[in-house]
Amino acid sequence: MSVRRPNTRVAAVEVAFVFLSGVAGAMAEPWWWAGIFALGNVAHWGWSRREDILRIAPERRPAQIGLALGLIAGVHAIAYGLGSLIGGVT
Repeated sequence: MSVRRPNTRVAAVEVAFVFLSGVAGAMAEPWWWAGIFALGNVAHWGWSRREDILRIAPERRPAQIGLALGLIAGVHAIAYGLGSLIGGVT
């Protein structure tokens, strides 16, 4: 079995999307900005992991993708909320 090396560029892009959601919260931007950044993150996630997604068994694929999308949305919501707290918006 080959050892997978982590792709730091993919991780950096995903962290940047989450950071932008936090900045949107800190700058008191509307909540849907976090949704836009989350959609960008989802698009990047799907593209960067397309081979891995196709390797998942077809009967398990919807549940795994749904779990991943829920986690991405939750992380962006938390980042936006923390940004709002840091920015003084309550």
